[in-house]
Amino acid sequence: MAENVKVMNKNRRRGKDFERFIAADLGGRRTGILGHEDVIIPLCNTECLAECKERKKLPKFITDCLSQAKRNCPDDKLSAIFLHELNQSHVNDIVIMKYSDWKRIYDFITFGLSCSKSWKRRKNETIKI
Repeated sequence: MAENVKVMNKNRRRGKDFERFIAADLGGRRTGILGHEDVIIPLCNTECLAECKERKKLPKFITDCLSQAKRNCPDDKLSAIFLHELNQSHVNDIVIMKYSDWKRIYDFITFGLSCSKSWKRRKNETIKI
């Protein structure tokens, strides 16, 4: 029983560390409330309420899809996978991308930094989401 408690505490600490990393890297704040969002990230005129999940190993289907997307994508472009469940509304589709690509979009929206060599934000350009 004591061993299970040690493992649970280690997993909880590891999860909190991941939440702290995301909050610090994206200028957000970790809320740490069980059952609610893990991190609140400022984004444009709203907030992104983030759930941070860390696993020892991600599902092979997802890592295979990400590898294929990246393999087919030049270095100066962004890659993502879009998952759609058959016979369901497209508003419920799921988008998955590598953190480094999401960070490039976040930095572009938040700070006006270029996402790639060919995609530059013009001065005074506004982006609507």
